Amino acid sequence: MKPENGPLVDYKRSSAHVGNMYAHILEDFLQEASQQLAEEFGLVGSVEFRCQDALEADVSQAGLVWLNTYAWPADLKQRAVQKLLQELPPASKVVSYEPIPAEDLTCEGRELRQEASVDLEASWDPDLTAEAAQLKVMIKCVQAEIEVYVLEQKRVGDAGV
Repeated sequence: MKPENGPLVDYKRSSAHVGNMYAHILEDFLQEASQQLAEEFGLVGSVEFRCQDALEADVSQAGLVWLNTYAWPADLKQRAVQKLLQELPPASKVVSYEPIPAEDLTCEGRELRQEASVDLEASWDPDLTAEAAQLKVMIKCVQAEIEVYVLEQKRVGDAGV
């Protein structure tokens, strides 16, 4: 029903538009802040900052991922951690303001190991703790032994023995 003194407002459409507007403002702010950080620490050209959908981002070359998951539902946090476990290169670091649930730390021979907890102060929380984890990839001993054996066989054959 259309009100007499104005247009009918589609709240779903309006809230989505407002949400997109805030997302663009936040993205612009983060791009500016990241550029300032790179300049301040002499890292221009050495680092790349990205602000994008966590489940769609290409993290295959990432060395450091910051998960800001406070407002995320539990299932989204779990999906993001599983994506990182599967796609990050070995030795990548993951930093989060909250601990990563223990059941999400391993996947198919890949493991996120908690390395440190750092107490710090943020504008929204003066007693904040950041958790740092590193991706470790376990190699099966059997595979390593087979590779060594093959290399030794080639060396013996090359020497004419």
